[in-house]
Amino acid sequence: MSLFLVSPAFAGEGDPAFRVVVLNIPGGGSSDLVARVDAIEGVEALDQPWFVKEVKTRSIKTKGLMRRPKDLKWVMKGGKVDRIIYVEEEGGRYKVNLIGPDGEIRREFAHDMEPGGLSESAGNTIAAELRDDLGLVETPQVLVVTPAETAEADPVVEAPKVSPDETPKMRGSEGLFFEVGGRLLKRDLGVNGSNGAVLTYPSQFYPGGSLKLGYFFDGGGTSSTGVVVGLVGGMASVAAAADPGQTVESKPLLHLEGELLVDQRILMATPERGAREAVKFDLQGGVRYVSYSVDQGALPSTSTLAVVLGASVSAQALTDDLVLNAKFQISPFGTWIGGGENYGESSYVYGFGGGVGGVYAVSSSLGFMFGWDVRMERTSFSGNGTQDYIDAEAFELVQGLVLGLVYSD
Repeated sequence: MSLFLVSPAFAGEGDPAFRVVVLNIPGGGSSDLVARVDAIEGVEALDQPWFVKEVKTRSIKTKGLMRRPKDLKWVMKGGKVDRIIYVEEEGGRYKVNLIGPDGEIRREFAHDMEPGGLSESAGNTIAAELRDDLGLVETPQVLVVTPAETAEADPVVEAPKVSPDETPKMRGSEGLFFEVGGRLLKRDLGVNGSNGAVLTYPSQFYPGGSLKLGYFFDGGGTSSTGVVVGLVGGMASVAAAADPGQTVESKPLLHLEGELLVDQRILMATPERGAREAVKFDLQGGVRYVSYSVDQGALPSTSTLAVVLGASVSAQALTDDLVLNAKFQISPFGTWIGGGENYGESSYVYGFGGGVGGVYAVSSSLGFMFGWDVRMERTSFSGNGTQDYIDAEAFELVQGLVLGLVYSD
């Protein structure tokens, strides 16, 4: 029998222009369709076993995959797949779905189903729809098609129930996420009074950890609003004598931080760079609490509360699985709520900070995170402090490295 095939000007030399996956067809006929698609000049056809292997190498569950366009897009991106042909049975007829590289349905149409599986007519229709969707031009050519094979098992994936007009969402743009990591922290504190009183505390790096939990609500595809809670803790030590002439003793210092932020997330995507490759912007606002608890007279326990405003940008870089990010924060106003009386009668805290890092995805939901951040704060005290400081000025630098895991549903 004859079949109309394509002959694009750019095909025929080197690699095929398009890669198309054909999933198993209820009742049989997928091998026939693979042959028809592979015979189209400029197109390479791949079967379901190849696709399942691509899915499993990325630690993604095959069950229900076609209902998860974000994960499906990730697999297609990594496997360099341009289209997926998924045929399912619905009401005694074939329902044919052509899936695009964004994991969404591009075309959907029905065809009569015959007892012997995929018919020649159905195969011709699917091939014609595929050529048209890929923008290829037909030229006549003869193709010998083998008889339809015996009935095959139902596909391991299910059809997506997503409108092709919906805007795809970036992984992590909505739903729950949390981060847990280990940290190396360092704090440098200096206080200078106008009367010459001085305190200097440069710590060594000390161990700690962090936990961040957030939830983002669906904002319509290109934006979402979330609430984020972050905790940081560390344990340092202070070696000093309580009074001149006394023995130097080492005392533990407990470092605790907590942040409560409202986060507005915005995705910037283009047709060339889909949802997962979108540049992600976060605008944040909230409060931060910081405390240092130590039983050491020369370095008293302190705590501060400050307003925090921030912004960050994240984008895919170098590989499909790596996302790099940069952030910036300012603290326009804060105050010491504990220990400030040592240096003055009232206090005003302001500062800024930032950081760089990234996340390397090890599955569709789990990633390995890394980063470095720094925060600088300055405090202006007024009046006399209980430790003989007058109108003191304090400068504090806190920095750290983090390694950990991030999960997003």
